[in-house]
Amino acid sequence: MIAEVENIFTEFITQGDRTKAMAKLRVPPLGRPISPIYIFSTGLVLGLFIVSAVICIISYFSMLNKPELISSFTQLFRGSFSLMVFGFLTAINVYVWQSVGINHVLIFELNPRNQIEPIKILGFASLFGYGCTLSMLLFLHHNEFGVRDPLYFPLIGVILPLALLINPLPIMNHTARMWVLCICGRIIAAPFYPVNFVDFWLADQLNSLVLCLLDHYQLIRFYVRYYKNSDNSFDFEPDYAMSVIRCLPSWFRLAQCLKRIWDSDPKPVSYLVNAFTYGSTIITVIISTIQMETNDKYEYLFEIPWTWIYIISSIISTIYCTSWDLLQDYGLFQVWKGEHIFLRENLVYPKWFYYFAIVMDMLIRFVWALELYLIYNEFLLPYYSKTICSLFEILRRFIWNFLRLENEHLYNCGQFRATRDIYISALNSRQDLLVESIIDESRRASTVPQASMNEE
Repeated sequence: MIAEVENIFTEFITQGDRTKAMAKLRVPPLGRPISPIYIFSTGLVLGLFIVSAVICIISYFSMLNKPELISSFTQLFRGSFSLMVFGFLTAINVYVWQSVGINHVLIFELNPRNQIEPIKILGFASLFGYGCTLSMLLFLHHNEFGVRDPLYFPLIGVILPLALLINPLPIMNHTARMWVLCICGRIIAAPFYPVNFVDFWLADQLNSLVLCLLDHYQLIRFYVRYYKNSDNSFDFEPDYAMSVIRCLPSWFRLAQCLKRIWDSDPKPVSYLVNAFTYGSTIITVIISTIQMETNDKYEYLFEIPWTWIYIISSIISTIYCTSWDLLQDYGLFQVWKGEHIFLRENLVYPKWFYYFAIVMDMLIRFVWALELYLIYNEFLLPYYSKTICSLFEILRRFIWNFLRLENEHLYNCGQFRATRDIYISALNSRQDLLVESIIDESRRASTVPQASMNEE
């Protein structure tokens, strides 16, 4: 059938040009061999990144006796570090999806002939990480390099990813980069465009990168003040713009949920429930902002009335979001007894991973309580406690990506949009003869009893 379709397409659609017909018909498999050029270049950049990262860690701990330099270093480079970690974890996500047979190409509606491979994502992450670690080393060792003002080196962490993303030249996966920019535009204009899976998936990633967005905003604000020689250049205290930025990712998802309700007929209740998830997050951010503004009027943290309101709203929001993760996004707790207790019937990953994901999701969702405890007892400064919580949230999203894509893939299998174990390919001549012989034997076996009955 495949050969017949190819011949008909070649004859009537491409006017006998078989090369052009095969380029239109043949779709490369998900596990196709990678070009040696990509393997070599990615391995080279990854090796350079590992070496520079090790040197950067050694340099950081060797300069702890310079508190002013270390304080500026952590303030200016935290956003780049978070984005670098997220890039490497995304490469692992895509690699595992491809390895276990989750059709992320179909889910994200990618062009199967121009899909981006995990090794290419790893190459991008390694290149960005190498640039960031080099800028960190130049910042820490600026005296050895004869640089008087090292404060411009953190700009590399802002300029490099933007240059890699918006570069208009048809190099370095131009199609994939333009696709990401298009999705970002659809997220910003969420109420005016139909919402696809990749739209709200990428918007969910932004919800886990809130602190990274805040750090980049503070970095830009710092350079504007520093260029103007302002006295408050090194003031990294939050302002009202930071509260707005904290609400933006949740607003994007809220707008997407409302848009899906508007476009659906009948109106699904699940979209409205999901909208409340992000609405509760926005309410918590607003209460947190009010609590920080009234902090100076009280001596102790728990004397502030808004602190208790913040705790109550955070508990409600956390329980609500955790329930949505486990029941809807992961699709778990469908089986209440037997071998797959608390899970579901169809599993792609090892069973232990699902229990691990359940525990980690609940613990990391409540990590804000740990942050409040550390700050109140002065075990850590607010800056470092927020850094730890941000890295935990990135880890939670990393785990979330595995199960969310798996759940969507199994739904596609249930709707016959994708298959798990069936692969269609052309048979060679030997296999064709074997199939024919098996069919002939089965036919002869079925006709022999009928003939004996007729004789009787």
